[in-house]
Amino acid sequence: MSWLARAAECSLRVSVNVSGLELVRTGYTTRVLAVLKETGWPAGQLVLEVTESVLDADTPLAIDALHCLRAEGIRIAIDDFGNGYSSLSRIHLLPADIIKLDASFTVAITPDGKEAPPLLQAVAALGTALGLPVLAEGVETAHQAAIFARIGFELAQGFYFARGLPLVELKETLAAAAILPSAGSSGLFP
Repeated sequence: MSWLARAAECSLRVSVNVSGLELVRTGYTTRVLAVLKETGWPAGQLVLEVTESVLDADTPLAIDALHCLRAEGIRIAIDDFGNGYSSLSRIHLLPADIIKLDASFTVAITPDGKEAPPLLQAVAALGTALGLPVLAEGVETAHQAAIFARIGFELAQGFYFARGLPLVELKETLAAAAILPSAGSSGLFP
């Protein structure tokens, strides 16, 4: 069994940043689906992250591409939410499965603050109203993580949880967490 197949069995997700220009390139959707087929990676474990600026690209073509990919089971995340120039009235155009709040909002949580800034509470409420989980980006402290959890953010990412790792260290970390086979076993990675 390939290491990709083993990773897929562990329900790991792979997130890829995609620009509006990439989405409208001829054959982009076909290429993404071909890579999934070639690698055996489950469509539901691929997350394409698009920023609000995708609405500034050739919007109908970009949105059509997202709808097509989502229909195949690929998940779509609105990345860096709140950092773009698009209005809330246009956000509903994006077929999304998750909202990722831009890290610039995380710094608004002061170390001594007991309450979340009202804007963060509003974003959590927006996610709930849209039926979408909201992920806080840039979480660096336990205090920030606790605030986000308390106001309804279902997910978070940032250095508080883990820093980027070279492949060897990632493999060891996942094995230690019993997510993947240990380095001494048949192994996930070649």
